[in-house]
Amino acid sequence: MEEQMFYGQGAGCEHVMGKCDSAKIEFCDPKTDQKLCDFYHHGQSFCHVYTLNDSGCNTLVTYINAKCWDVNSILNTRNAQLEQGVKFGIDSRCFNGNLMVKNKKHSFQNIGNCYRYQCDSTKQQVNIWVGQIKQTCSQNLEKLTFQGYKGFLECPKNLSNFCRFKKICPGFCNANGYCLNNKCYCAKGFIGKDCNIKIVS
Repeated sequence: MEEQMFYGQGAGCEHVMGKCDSAKIEFCDPKTDQKLCDFYHHGQSFCHVYTLNDSGCNTLVTYINAKCWDVNSILNTRNAQLEQGVKFGIDSRCFNGNLMVKNKKHSFQNIGNCYRYQCDSTKQQVNIWVGQIKQTCSQNLEKLTFQGYKGFLECPKNLSNFCRFKKICPGFCNANGYCLNNKCYCAKGFIGKDCNIKIVS
């Protein structure tokens, strides 16, 4: 059973047949859109310039070592945790902003960083934790501020769609099953929350 796809959803034939537009969330401008979150908020990304397609059809591609679910990411440093309140793991996503603790030099450049989040049951609000501090996105592109930090975090462009993005399963089900709606369904012969236990017959 396949999960819903959101890339280009509702954009019509113009999205595929027309000219690419960097103002749309699906595309990017390599001059200005670097180190921002990718479309699915998986992690910090770069604007990949396509040379074979039409001009401007560039997309944000997550850096291989910057995915928010990867606790071993090179961006998951003690300094980043203390100074920007980041959190990596399967309950985290990327959010654009420029947060920095108040006693550190502040950069006003927006970049993507990973934070723990949780959508409410209506899928219309998103709770985001910076360190131990929680704030709630209740509007698209709302700018959140956090006590003890300079700058802001930007809420997703479409909260409803964001809350329907596929969630990562624990351990990617250890390749012993498949992931659906944040739950592992184990292949025959394996059990456990992340399908890591082999049944010995």
